[in-house]
Amino acid sequence: MNYKYSVLTVLFLFALINGQGSSSSGTTNPTVKGFTMTSINLSKTTLNASNPLSESTTFTVDLQYTGDMATLYKGFFSTNIDNGWYIYLTTNNFFNVTANSATIQFCVPMNAIQNCDIRHEQSIQCEYVIGFRTVGQSTYTIFQSPIISEAFPNSVLTIVQNLMQPALNSFNINTHQVGSLVTFEFDISIFASGLNKLELDVYNSTGEYVTLTADKPTTSNGLYYLEYLVSAEGTGTEYYVDNLLIRDNEGNALELSTGQLQQKYNSSIFKIAKSSTPALSQLYTYVFNNPPANNSVSGTQISTFTFNISLADFQTAILNPTSQLSLCSTYYLNSTFVTLYCDIPPNQDDRTYEFKWTSANPYIYQETTIEYKYLNDNQELPVISQVQYSVETIDQLQPFYIETNITFETYSAYLRYISFTRVNGPYNIGLPDVQYGGSIFSGVASASWLLDSYTNNLTEYTILISDSKYYADDFKLKGPVTTPRYYSEDIQLTVEFGSLVFDFTNSSMAKIPFTITTSTKYNDILTEFMILYDYSHEMDIGKVDYNDVFGGIMTSNLTHTTFTSWITLKPNDLLEHDFIGGDFTITFDYEGYQNSLHYFTTKCLTLIPPPAQPTIVTNLQLSPSGPVIDSTQNDFLTLQFQTKGANVNYASVVFYQTEILHPLHDQPVFPCEIEVPYSYDTLEVEYKCNIPIGYLLTQTVFYYLKLGINNVETPIYNSILQSSGLPSFFEIQGPVDNGLVPTIQQFETSFSGNLLNITYAIDNPTTLPLNLIKFYIFNRNVPYYGDYYEKLSVTSAERTLLNGTFEINVCDLEGFTFDFIGNFGVYISIPSPLPGVNYEFPYDILVNMDSNKQQFPNTIQCDYSGPRVVEFGIEDIKPYYDSSSSSQNITVSFTITDDLTGFSLLQGTIRSNTSSTFYFVDFYVFDSDLVSGNLNNGIYQVNITIPQFSNGTYIISVISVLDQNFNKRFYTTQNAAFLSKAYVFEAYTSLDNPSIPSIQSITNTIVSGENNIVVTLDTTSEISSILMGLSTNSDTPYIGLTPMGSNSYHFNAFDNLDLSTGTYYINLCIEYSLTLKCYSSLDLEQLGFTNNIYYYNPYIQ
Repeated sequence: MNYKYSVLTVLFLFALINGQGSSSSGTTNPTVKGFTMTSINLSKTTLNASNPLSESTTFTVDLQYTGDMATLYKGFFSTNIDNGWYIYLTTNNFFNVTANSATIQFCVPMNAIQNCDIRHEQSIQCEYVIGFRTVGQSTYTIFQSPIISEAFPNSVLTIVQNLMQPALNSFNINTHQVGSLVTFEFDISIFASGLNKLELDVYNSTGEYVTLTADKPTTSNGLYYLEYLVSAEGTGTEYYVDNLLIRDNEGNALELSTGQLQQKYNSSIFKIAKSSTPALSQLYTYVFNNPPANNSVSGTQISTFTFNISLADFQTAILNPTSQLSLCSTYYLNSTFVTLYCDIPPNQDDRTYEFKWTSANPYIYQETTIEYKYLNDNQELPVISQVQYSVETIDQLQPFYIETNITFETYSAYLRYISFTRVNGPYNIGLPDVQYGGSIFSGVASASWLLDSYTNNLTEYTILISDSKYYADDFKLKGPVTTPRYYSEDIQLTVEFGSLVFDFTNSSMAKIPFTITTSTKYNDILTEFMILYDYSHEMDIGKVDYNDVFGGIMTSNLTHTTFTSWITLKPNDLLEHDFIGGDFTITFDYEGYQNSLHYFTTKCLTLIPPPAQPTIVTNLQLSPSGPVIDSTQNDFLTLQFQTKGANVNYASVVFYQTEILHPLHDQPVFPCEIEVPYSYDTLEVEYKCNIPIGYLLTQTVFYYLKLGINNVETPIYNSILQSSGLPSFFEIQGPVDNGLVPTIQQFETSFSGNLLNITYAIDNPTTLPLNLIKFYIFNRNVPYYGDYYEKLSVTSAERTLLNGTFEINVCDLEGFTFDFIGNFGVYISIPSPLPGVNYEFPYDILVNMDSNKQQFPNTIQCDYSGPRVVEFGIEDIKPYYDSSSSSQNITVSFTITDDLTGFSLLQGTIRSNTSSTFYFVDFYVFDSDLVSGNLNNGIYQVNITIPQFSNGTYIISVISVLDQNFNKRFYTTQNAAFLSKAYVFEAYTSLDNPSIPSIQSITNTIVSGENNIVVTLDTTSEISSILMGLSTNSDTPYIGLTPMGSNSYHFNAFDNLDLSTGTYYINLCIEYSLTLKCYSSLDLEQLGFTNNIYYYNPYIQ
């Protein structure tokens, strides 16, 4: 980001600024409730709120206590208790703890205390309180700053800021030479931490206005801009500006009126040329065909309503037509006459709905809303008559997936969802989540969900059912008698960071590696871990999960576990949360925490933003060059440009459109690709943008560039392109209307098994190409909900030919859920090159052409459920396997069933269950491992080798099973215990391993432009593998290294990992004798080994 700063010299501020606050005391040390503060030190006693980078100070407090200091476990620092501006203290903040004394250290960044609410003062003494709490103490022991500063004068924290409002050095209004794009250019000096808001009202001669706003605007050249595409047809040709607001981050504001702008800058009014095209007064008229009596619609059957709509011209589109309960289809009879078909499904809520559609051009917005009353007077409540479970009792079980069968019935409605409540859930089972044994109206709903007996008790519970009428009822039921597992939230957690600085000086991505070490006596494991900025915004970190093979575990002895992870930041990640850079603190969020271990405030983390560097577009070319381009002869416009300055990580071209079109049409944005990568020598990068313009309507297109300069989004406004002498617009000569529209000549359907066969023929007499035919399979009984574009109850198949015959396996259609079966129909939609125009053939038209009348069977069998492991276990298991002299082999058999498509893949784990050995790896069972039966009911076997010198107890578990249709069923270790009596094995050795492997060296060399990591071990002992982890959330977080002789292993195929440019930290694990010996990146650094690589990808920045 570039800001203009001026130095404001205020003498008394210099007098306030000093280095450190010392602990010298001339009075009695303050004592509260047995705590005595013997010294306090601030690393900085004055913080500047006007610094663009958040400043901080570190407090160091020495305490003495008449009680046992070991009971001190939490505390806080606050500048405003009422507003919740806290710095929380935990045992991590306590150092040098003795029986009666301790040192407390914590970092206080400006953003965490909201600049101490300095508001419009130039300087304030920041009042604060520091509180401590001991075990058994119900309230905090509070030290307030008056008594602290009386004892320690240099403990006063002073906040200063600049109060000078922004200065507007120049203001210009420029209209584009060929059209109605208006640019407002501002040269602004800022004396604070940054520009917060730029706002301006633009009025026409009748007093109508639009407000143009830029929040936290960025600049590429030191100037700021607002640009606005005006419509002379809609708002006239004469305009003036008023209410200019320029506000900085400290709230200093400059406000200027029309008169002031005219007086100071001779710039407040402008004119645009009147268009030669006659203006329209409205876009359409309509007739409601056969409206229902009293505007009432029966909810007992599907009802169809139509509207005849006459359009002003062929460019006018009917947008987002809906009945609130269904999508409506636009059936074109000619290019300016449309019949809108709206089907209303049955079994809905008795209330008022509305038909609605809109239309717009650059200067007119037109909307139609017609209310209707939906009648469904059946007031019977839905019923649940029985619930069955996959277990009879739950006796202190660990978390497991429980299966339920729920018998239900609805009346003039269908099932919306079922919710288990009062089991500390709730667990909602809705339409996408259940499998049915009957229908969506009545029958059996089956579902599987993760249950933890510690928090979920099914002994007595309430179950709620809700139907499509929004009628609901609950039932108090008794389920499996549940005895909760013993659990104590005793987890202790410490985090160690490899660095505290995110430095973007020479990089567009920064990572900080860290390790988490947990300890527990009562199986309080870490299954989820988040790091939050400002207590609410989640940061991007590596996965941390004790139960996941890829959850970052480095070692575990059942009570102490170490994980490795990392934080990844890009410059704009915190910019989205109003943080430019500087110091900040973070929060840890995880299940099973104690309040004393929830925050990291001992030190601040620091973000060093990218250096400010002007970046200009030095070349821009269009092909075809124009200025007039025939869109009927060119499918694409190629825009190529070059920048010079800072690195541009991404780029796109954005078309301007008028304010009226913004809510209805997404602003046209076209991403660009790197043509010539960034050169750190020339500071240049080249981009190429292919923009589809085929059959674009006649118009003048103005555009700007959106660049990610050092990953910070920065516009290159149209005015900048103009002033640089670069192309800033192009003119389109579009298609001419012949009044004709596509027609459907043939439509036939048939059905066999799960295959829908469609024969169709469409004639296209228009002047427009039609390259895509969409066949929508929609649910006639279950309406769509939410946004028009979501089409939650619609799925589609696509063709490119105007006629033909094809088959659709409806079970392969994404979104074809159980509730479609017996309830679906087909309509056709053909997207036109004209914006918003879709030539559609509604269900009601097609069903009359179809000899089959779209009569589809309700016996379709789609595979919605995952495979099931019936049982598994070790064949001929022994009490133990002696690996003293040689390796041993075991065979594990799995009996797996699947109802339809058949089994495909099982993922399992082998995990150590002894304190002396750590081992946690996954294995796979494939359909090719079948030894008897078939894919629907078969036995599969895999062999597992127990290497020599293995020693420990190991548990085999199933994680998930997948079928040929990609349905998945999940399991836990507790589920494995249900399914097997032989899933635990014992390995034993009477001899110690004579050569336990360890790392001798790690090298990273560049070979033919590629990183080549070589790991050399110091032993010749037999190992199973070396796994390397990278600090990336990719599908391959761990990579097997390839042996290369002489105890060395390597990897160099980083180009296959789809990595972006940046530094990646390395973790290594050596697998041997059913043991994992792992090194985190922090371990490797401490041992003096290479622990990271820098990977350069010129095309992914």
